[in-house]
Amino acid sequence: MAAKAKVCREHRAQDAWYAGIRSLTDQEGAVMPTLNVNLTDELDRLVLQKVESGRYEDASEVVRAALRTLVREEEHYNMKLAALRTAVDEGAASGVAEGNVFARVREALNLPTKPS
Repeated sequence: MAAKAKVCREHRAQDAWYAGIRSLTDQEGAVMPTLNVNLTDELDRLVLQKVESGRYEDASEVVRAALRTLVREEEHYNMKLAALRTAVDEGAASGVAEGNVFARVREALNLPTKPS
């Protein structure tokens, strides 16, 4: 039974390694999960260029920086989307516009009036 359990543990460890799920520690000693990612040739070249530039220590730093940028970009997008939804809701709640709406918009934006 012990031999079978040892084989199972080794097999699971091997499977985890092949799946790219290993543990590393960061500078503070916290365990950081590791995974393998498939990149296009273009992205692979970009990562290598970033590392070779000296700005990043390794590919992991490049990917972490890219993911932090993605998170900021998505947060910004979500804030803009929320503001747009609020503006749409406020517009819908304000009722139907009366008069020549387009003329008022042209005037507010200092655009030429539409020829008759």
